[in-house]
Amino acid sequence: MQFRLNIRKVKGLVWLACVGVLALDGLSFWDVYKKKKIDNAYDIPSSAHYEALLRQRIEEDREGARDTAIYDEERRESMWNSLVDGSIREIETERIDTVAEVAPQFTLPDLDQILKVTLIVYSPDMLSRFAAIEYLPGSAVEPAGKERRLHLTEGTLLSAPYGEEPYGGAVESIGLQEVVFMWGGEEVSVAPGLGSDGNAPQLKDFKVLSIENPLAGVDEPPEETLELSPGQFVLGTRHLTELRTNPQRHLIDELGVRPITPSGGGRTVLELAFIPEGSILDELGAEEGDRLISVNGIPMPSVAAAVNWATQNPGVTTYVIEFERAGKIQTMTFHISELADPDKFKELQELAEDLEDG
Repeated sequence: MQFRLNIRKVKGLVWLACVGVLALDGLSFWDVYKKKKIDNAYDIPSSAHYEALLRQRIEEDREGARDTAIYDEERRESMWNSLVDGSIREIETERIDTVAEVAPQFTLPDLDQILKVTLIVYSPDMLSRFAAIEYLPGSAVEPAGKERRLHLTEGTLLSAPYGEEPYGGAVESIGLQEVVFMWGGEEVSVAPGLGSDGNAPQLKDFKVLSIENPLAGVDEPPEETLELSPGQFVLGTRHLTELRTNPQRHLIDELGVRPITPSGGGRTVLELAFIPEGSILDELGAEEGDRLISVNGIPMPSVAAAVNWATQNPGVTTYVIEFERAGKIQTMTFHISELADPDKFKELQELAEDLEDG
């Protein structure tokens, strides 16, 4: 089988095919041109067009694109202010009134809002004195429990931050019934709760409203307890000697004193369990069930506490006994101590007369 090609015919077919392809391309190009012409794609964009594009870009920057921008802030702002025609945009600036920030003034809190004094152990020796303090809830001292309760001596700084500026907290001195702190450059006194209710004044704050001679009409120390006036007594030398010889045995055996705790709970008190016949309590008309509240404003919850307090305060010459009888609080005052010595008695009597005269 023979296959013959006509070269001229083949060439004609190739050229015809090329013309057809060019015609199709021309039609496609014409369609694209018409569409872009309709969309004004061949018009020169105005400056408003570029301004809109830049504004869109700035809005995108404000929404987070700033971190990934090609140009830094200063250069981008410079491009924005430069218009297409080469001029510089007129920037309208708003007047911003600035107010200088004033640092809040530090206010030093009251020291009794930071801590309280729970106990004072006083000694003539400065190195042996100490005060127990407790930082109150809400203070800046973080530790809790036992770490909030500290024993401080004179010169000790308070816990941070109160030992630092601007507080400058430190123990200046420890007295019998108060602790003086340095606080904000000034001395501040804090006292523990005194008296049975915690509100009694310090001894130094007691004021004598009037001076009376309790020994008026007494020429010599009486052997037996003597009533000067209702509720006022001079303790006889016999009773005083018995009390000083063995105070604990005298309180328990001779005076019939025992500690009790109220059935409903509360503070332990001393109660008269019985009244020995011929005792000082019998002579004074004491009754069984009488309860001792305090001596000179100090609670006496046990015999040991009463004996210990009397032993540590031998120089006290007047004792104010507060007791409860049938639900009512009553008071008795005893003048003692110097009456055991005639010379001391005369000296005290002369002093009282001088005070009364002057």
